[in-house]
This record gives sequence, structure tokens and C-alpha cells, in this order.
Amino acid sequence: MKMFRKHYHNPQDKFDLLCRHLEQGEAVSKLCDEVGLCPAVFYQWKQTFFEAGEAALEDSQLDNDKLQLHQQIQVLQQKILRMNEDFVELKKELARYKIKLGISGKTDELS
Repeated sequence: MKMFRKHYHNPQDKFDLLCRHLEQGEAVSKLCDEVGLCPAVFYQWKQTFFEAGEAALEDSQLDNDKLQLHQQIQVLQQKILRMNEDFVELKKELARYKIKLGISGKTDELS
């Protein structure tokens, strides 16, 4: 069994090796021999990479959910404002009809 020396690889080196394997289809054994890396370590990097990628996608999904909720809130607030404006207009119209009919504002004779 071949003994491997411990090398310290920076994150960019790890990413480059993973990309060469995933995008270009280079064999893990070839990459590991090239840089003097144990294949088990490479597979650990790969697992960590995918776990981190999944978390990143979850975060973006949360951001999308927050954005959609914010947009829905804005739409509902606009509807409420329009309803309030309509209510005020109807209240004014009711007051005009009451004045025309000579009905006092305190009594509710139309009910």
C-alpha cells in the first residue's frame, strides 16, 4: 500500500480538483495521484462540497420565500388601502343620501 504524505490544500485547490472531476469527468485516481492525495480524502471533500451546496440552495429558497411573502404583503396592503378609500367614499355617499332624505345621522331609520 502506498503511503501518502499529508498535504495542505487551500479551498481553491480543492474546488478546482472537484470541478475537474465533476465537470470534465477526470478519474478520481488520476487526480489523487497527480496531487498526492488519498482518494478517501477526495471523497470527503466531495461530500462536504455537496452538503454545503445543498445548504446554499436552501438559503436561496428561503430568500425566495421571503421575497414572495413580502410581495404578497404589499399586494394585500394595497388592497386594504383601496378598500378603505372605497369605504370612505361609500360613507360620504350614504351621508349625502341621508341629507337628501332628511334623516338624522344619529338614528338608523333605514335599517
